[in-house]
Amino acid sequence: MNRTACFSRQRWGEHPLTVLKSSLLPSLNMSTMTPIWSTAPVDDLPHLTVDGRDTGLALWSAHTRRERNIGLLGTDSIDGALWITRCNWVHCFRMRHTIDVVYVGRRGRVVAVTTMPPNRMGMPRPLARAVVEMRRGDASRLGIHKGSVLATSPPEPPPPSNPGSEGHQNNILRPIH
Repeated sequence: MNRTACFSRQRWGEHPLTVLKSSLLPSLNMSTMTPIWSTAPVDDLPHLTVDGRDTGLALWSAHTRRERNIGLLGTDSIDGALWITRCNWVHCFRMRHTIDVVYVGRRGRVVAVTTMPPNRMGMPRPLARAVVEMRRGDASRLGIHKGSVLATSPPEPPPPSNPGSEGHQNNILRPIH
């Protein structure tokens, strides 16, 4: 069967590779919204704060060389943001989606904000010490602009246990010997 005959059988608007239902192409059938290197549950992540205001946006942090090199590769989008430490420029080669890139300087002050489509190289920003990557449009929606201050807030702590519950030990009133 020649190539044109194979493609002529596809339905209108369907990409030729999506017709294949092979275990060799699992990424065509699933959507990845978190960094592929992360095992942390979204509920355990800190949140991004902008000018002291908690945005509620989950924040992954890429600290190791491996995590920084992979970044958001392999994702279809991100359900939160990715803070890349020790970084002052990024590229979007082999990315599947457009992202907002926030360049962060010392003390969390935003140096620049830009939108990068796939297969582009960003400009190095000498004053930047970190980069925050997020979904396209999230930076403007959250009010992030040059001069804003970004930080992290800890995840919500677990609710306190009931002091009258069984097995609770009162460490405050214990006797001193």
